[in-house]
Amino acid sequence: MPQSVDEIHLAIEGWETSNFYALSVIIAQIPLVSLLLKWPFAGKAESPTDGYGVLAMGIAVTWIVWMAMIVPSWMKLSLGHHEIVAPPFGNWPAFIAFCQAYVIFAIMPVEGGELYPMRFFAKRQPWMGIAGFVIAVAAGFVVPPVVRAIIEPMNLVTGPPIDVIVSSLELSVIVFMLAWHHLFDDYPSSELITNQAARVLIRIAIWFIGGTIYGVIWIKTYTLIPYGSNDLGMGVSPLGILAGQFALLMTLLFFNTFFDKWPLVRKIAVR
Repeated sequence: MPQSVDEIHLAIEGWETSNFYALSVIIAQIPLVSLLLKWPFAGKAESPTDGYGVLAMGIAVTWIVWMAMIVPSWMKLSLGHHEIVAPPFGNWPAFIAFCQAYVIFAIMPVEGGELYPMRFFAKRQPWMGIAGFVIAVAAGFVVPPVVRAIIEPMNLVTGPPIDVIVSSLELSVIVFMLAWHHLFDDYPSSELITNQAARVLIRIAIWFIGGTIYGVIWIKTYTLIPYGSNDLGMGVSPLGILAGQFALLMTLLFFNTFFDKWPLVRKIAVR
């Protein structure tokens, strides 16, 4: 147990360093499935061996990313009055905004994008995955400044840094995208709209318009929600503007991946 203020501060930083491992997972492991489509294991090993291969490779890459980008940022290294290390992008909110925009375009190909936009540039792995990774990284740099320039004059909420608001809106798009994929089965389907370009463009419009509307509603109401910032008078800090959405997202993913939408969807076995 921490015995002093300095030890408490060190314990909190240690927890934060561990917590940011999740961002390393997002950066490193998602592309292995969503962009590389389990390359180089897919097609060369039977299931679940290919999955174990991807998992092992993902753990290794995640560890490298975490040690290279996150851990050094917490070290108090300086030369004279000059700090040697700093958080990515200079501060954590800006880095999180980058990560959320990156994730939107990293999962888009397999969450209803039908392998686009990376399929414009390549049709085979690993080139298709590399193209998708470049697109996702570019989006991480381009999207947050654009969103920031649009919403900053609106003053949607006071208190959080503007990059936290940008991250929240981007995360709202991710939540809406995953909900549309898992709960609405990437509506509209190919049976409804046979033209692939029109079908994908309609889904993209749904993701971004629906996600933005939901994001604004969340920003305006998260202080009233217990898994947002409402502590119900108990004095215990709740999840907040970002972690609250992640909690909602986790229930959504569990609801679909483990329970197949039960009890909303009930399947009757045919004997």
